[in-house]
Amino acid sequence: MKVVASRGVGSGFIYAVEDDTAFVVTNQHVIGGEGNIDVQVGGSRTYQAILLGSDAEIDVAVVAICCSQDFLALPVETEAQPEIGDDIVAVGFTRASSTSVTATVGKVTEYRTFADMISAIFHDAPLNLGNSGGPLFSMEGKVLGLNTGRVRTNPGIGIALAYQSIEELLDDWKSRLVLTPETPTPAET
Repeated sequence: MKVVASRGVGSGFIYAVEDDTAFVVTNQHVIGGEGNIDVQVGGSRTYQAILLGSDAEIDVAVVAICCSQDFLALPVETEAQPEIGDDIVAVGFTRASSTSVTATVGKVTEYRTFADMISAIFHDAPLNLGNSGGPLFSMEGKVLGLNTGRVRTNPGIGIALAYQSIEELLDDWKSRLVLTPETPTPAET
């Protein structure tokens, strides 16, 4: 799905659904800290989002959108960590198009955990502008991580935050939604 904010454009994915509300994870650099945030689902429906939480240091944000019975959460890998050499697929929107989703194949090149217990998956799947916030999939179709960008010193290597290491934070932000956001009628684009 495409995430559009006053600060930028990028990708995101639904990681949880409760009733008719979807919880979308993306990068903090995509949504910024202020302004409107819209989430385009299925290439034609746009929902106004409510920001539930963000962290600029690890570059993660969660927004909520409402109201559809058609929202589906992507399956996530909660057990195994990827290993070096595993095949992966990076998915996201290109910044240049409102409807073009890219999927690029690559391999895990490194798996590293940092001092704050956030793990990063380094991979060689090509990332395009706008892929930030999109999912990194295993070949079994489960989300392994959240693409955040490319290594500045080696643009051929991408970085994804391992889903397992940010899952608790995402669930905490999800719990902040007390009232269902009032955006019952999506705009058709």
